[in-house]
This record gives sequence, structure tokens and C-alpha cells, in this order.
Amino acid sequence: MADVLELFSWPGDFGLPSVDIPCLAVLSYVKFAGCPLKVNRSNKFWKSPTWEFPVMKSGEEVLTSPYKIMDHLRQKNFNADYQLTAKQGADTLAFIALIEDKLLPAMHYTLWVDSKNYVEFTRPMYARKLPLPLNFFVPGRIANQKKLRIGHKLDPEEEEANGELENMLFKEAIECLTHLSVLLGDKDFFFGESPTTLDAVAFAHLALIWRAPSLPNNKLANYLKGYDNLYNFCGRILQRYFPPDPEDPQQYKPSPTHPSLDEDPYQKRKMWLSVGIAVVAMVTYAVLSGLVQIEYKKDEKQETGDDELLPDVTSFQYQDERDDE
Repeated sequence: MADVLELFSWPGDFGLPSVDIPCLAVLSYVKFAGCPLKVNRSNKFWKSPTWEFPVMKSGEEVLTSPYKIMDHLRQKNFNADYQLTAKQGADTLAFIALIEDKLLPAMHYTLWVDSKNYVEFTRPMYARKLPLPLNFFVPGRIANQKKLRIGHKLDPEEEEANGELENMLFKEAIECLTHLSVLLGDKDFFFGESPTTLDAVAFAHLALIWRAPSLPNNKLANYLKGYDNLYNFCGRILQRYFPPDPEDPQQYKPSPTHPSLDEDPYQKRKMWLSVGIAVVAMVTYAVLSGLVQIEYKKDEKQETGDDELLPDVTSFQYQDERDDE
């Protein structure tokens, strides 16, 4: 009996099946390889062994890395790269490394480090998908992880240094976009008429820039518009492989605009209740984790012998490569 394949992915938004880059890469590869599996969109990341998505269950096996998931699917004969030559396979590895080294850091900066983008777009987008009280502090935790992944601890007071870093990141992102545009040329996909792993990874990164609503500061979207073939590439994949599902309209439904406090008389009450719950949860976490300690000592004004105490106030390999080994 064949193993039942089940994929857990972060939810989608603004027309994309997921707003998480690794999840979107795996979802794209699954479509390209024609793999039938059950997809569960979930915000319960704490159920993942790594506290991140995607996660795939194949029988008793649990896979958490996007490239390990793709490699596992190739072992199951769901291979989007079967037609690639050895040179194209090598190019795939090189261009994936280029995307993750040159384009991804600029995306992290745009979405998670740029304070205006983070406050007005990224944080609300993730907070809407998380339950209380996690929606108050999980986006901040993710933002800190992204800052570490670009290899810099940014100081809000050092605007000049941060500006130099931003310029460097965007310069490298443009370099990556240029190489991808040259490789794609006037073809539908990078290696011809059928999409491959490289198409899945490139789409996962580019689509988030291409499809997201206008950010307050979105240089990457402006740069991408300068590459017509990459811009059309994103639309082609979305239209062919991720059309709106009439049986599941919520998957592609745009995020609703929340009413103002004046429009919703109960909104203020819900807001304060949410804040109260979050404060209690954070204080409890701080005490239990040892971040806050409470010491007790006897009141000097009490008589000797009085026991009452007073408080003193976180590579994939191709199948043929493994066979050669």
C-alpha cells in the first residue's frame, strides 16, 4: 500500500496559496510534478518539529526541509526535473544558491526589517492568521530571525550604516533578477516548456514581491517591473497552476479590511480584552521562563518570629547523484 502524502503549509493571502516562501516553493513543485497529496493550511506552527512550515508526512516519515520534501517526492517518482540534462541540473543548483544568497536577504529586509513595511503590512498580515495571544509576539520573533538570517544586527540609531546595508542588499537583488531574466529569455519556463525545481523556487520568491499589495516602501516590486519576462512568468504560473478554487474560496479571498473603532462599537472592547490576555500571557511566560524573578524577605517592621512574607518587588540532491554515490 502506497504511503499517504500529507503536506502542512502556512496559509495563503492576496491570491497566493501561501505567503511563506518555502511553503510556496513546495506547493509549486507538487503542482509541477503532478503529485496527488492532501494539503492542510495551518497556523499551528508549534506542531511542527522545527516550529516552521512546510512539513510533509509520508507514512511514518516526517520531512521538514523544502528540499528534502522535493527530493523525497522524486524518490516517489514525482520528478519535475526528469528531462533536465546534467548541465541544466548543475545550473539549477547554482541559480537556487544565487536566489537564496542575493534575492532572499533583500526580501527579508523589505518585509521584516524596514520598520514602516513591518508595522503597516507584514506584522498585521501574520497577526491576522495567528490565535491570541500569539499574534502579539510571534511576528516579532519571526522578524528577529529574519534579521539574523541576513547576517546583521541592525541598530535603529545607526541610520547611515543601515542605509548602506539596504543599498548593498538591493544591488545584489538586482544582480540576481538580471541573471534570472537572462536565463528565462522568451521561454515560458527556465528550461523550456515544462516547469522544474528552479521554476518552483524562483516563483516562490518572485511571486511574493509581485503579488503583495503595495508596501509603503517597495523597491523590489519596482525593480521586478523592469523585467517583463519575470513579471509575466509569475502571472503564467499562477494562472496555470493555482487558479481560484470555487470549492474553497477562502483560500484565495483577499484579507478583509477591518472596521475602525468608530464603525464597530465592540471593536474597542475586543481590543482591550486582547491586550489584557496578551499581557497576562507574557507576564506568565516571563515568570515561568525565569526572565522575571520574585524574591521574598521579611518585613523589618514585623515582630521577630512573624513568618508572613512580602514580595520585593529565543541540499537537496538529484536522484541520479545519490545513485552515483
